[in-house]
Amino acid sequence: MRRQWVTRRTNSVRALWGAAGQGIGPITEATRRQRGQLGHAGSRRMPGSGPPDVPVGRTPALQNPHRTRSTLRGTPSPEHPSRLCNLDRRGTSCELLMKNMSVTCRSHVRVLSAGEVHWQEWTPSRNGGADQRPVVLVHGLSDSCRTWNRLAPALAAAGRRVVALDLPGHGNSARPDAPYTVAWYAGVVAEWIRALRLGDFDLVGHSFGGSIAMCVATERPGRIHRVGLVAAGGIGTEVALPLRLAAVTGLIELAAPVLMGVGTHAGVLVLGGDFNAEERKHLARMNARPGTARALSRTLRHAIDLRGQRHHLMDIAHRLPEIPPLAVYWGERDQVIPARHAADIDRYIEGAAVRRFAKAGHYPHREAVSDLAPDLLRFLDEPRPTPRLRAGARAPRASAAAARSPQASARWQPWPDAAVRRWARSSPSPLMRQTPQQDTGASASPADLGSRPPPVPC
Repeated sequence: MRRQWVTRRTNSVRALWGAAGQGIGPITEATRRQRGQLGHAGSRRMPGSGPPDVPVGRTPALQNPHRTRSTLRGTPSPEHPSRLCNLDRRGTSCELLMKNMSVTCRSHVRVLSAGEVHWQEWTPSRNGGADQRPVVLVHGLSDSCRTWNRLAPALAAAGRRVVALDLPGHGNSARPDAPYTVAWYAGVVAEWIRALRLGDFDLVGHSFGGSIAMCVATERPGRIHRVGLVAAGGIGTEVALPLRLAAVTGLIELAAPVLMGVGTHAGVLVLGGDFNAEERKHLARMNARPGTARALSRTLRHAIDLRGQRHHLMDIAHRLPEIPPLAVYWGERDQVIPARHAADIDRYIEGAAVRRFAKAGHYPHREAVSDLAPDLLRFLDEPRPTPRLRAGARAPRASAAAARSPQASARWQPWPDAAVRRWARSSPSPLMRQTPQQDTGASASPADLGSRPPPVPC
């Protein structure tokens, strides 16, 4: 009797849900297929979960590398541009946010010299951002383009086309056997920008992406009007001790994919960034892919040593014919790169805008987006004076190397008296016949250049 009552109760509930249009309906497979709840392969598909020919959790195979595809949750397909997932842990869905802003987000993939490069693009619905310069966003180490999913919609709602790529070795992009130096990353980003045919654009980089953004300027893929640096590397030498130890030991390259995923999940919890559970799970899954540990290890080994960051803004600033207007944003609670680097920018470049956020950490573009987005839009839209290099400004390692260089003390010192100097020149002793050494302008040593190894040709 109890089993019959449970069966009748279950059928009644299913009938009610089916009548309400919630997608449960009768339990027969034929009826489910008639309602469109089964894909062609026989797998279950709930109404509204995707195109009729794509089962849940699967995407069509990419036949053409230049074809658009939408593979990430939270990025709508061209057929269903309004279907977005909930990405805000505070309860505000990205669907509601982007509907209010009239913004469309899509994912793309293109094959470049470094393999498949994945990116996301946010565009205003009214004109596609054709009236204003596009904005290029570059994420940091062990991150992905989804780190911008709070700032990018705000920029696109202001009428701008916003594009953010997954760097090689990160996210959904390929993981080639490459050097993963700053110059190599910058070359790939410049190639991707040229492929998108962006002649004039603004460039924003976060953390390690800030170092790449500064190096991209020397590649000249187009005219860069503004550069925004968000908690960027390359302004000072200090960096978190775990990164320095990882760079020196090289143990990350030996880490199994499972350990990479677990480490990513733990690191995001420690560093903050206001990632919800779904975003942390996605990032851990991306960093657990084969080849990610190799890319991370090689990147750290080139960019960081036991003393800190190897590359500095001043290593490449003198190579630019003109420095574009520059803005620096930082969180006071940054545990990766000290917030005082934001104030240090004035020691090297005159005219850079600086903004610090008291309640943000290493991810101000996520933790303080309500304050950062308006400030960044004003910086991108309003006229700005051209920054200038400070006279005599040098990278910290260059200054330290020049101070302790043995060549400085070994150079010839002039004689104090003219008569003694004439006598020394006429003296038969070769030890006394000291003549000034002419500075021939020979190639500088690595110590003179102030980085170890010398600055890469960005």
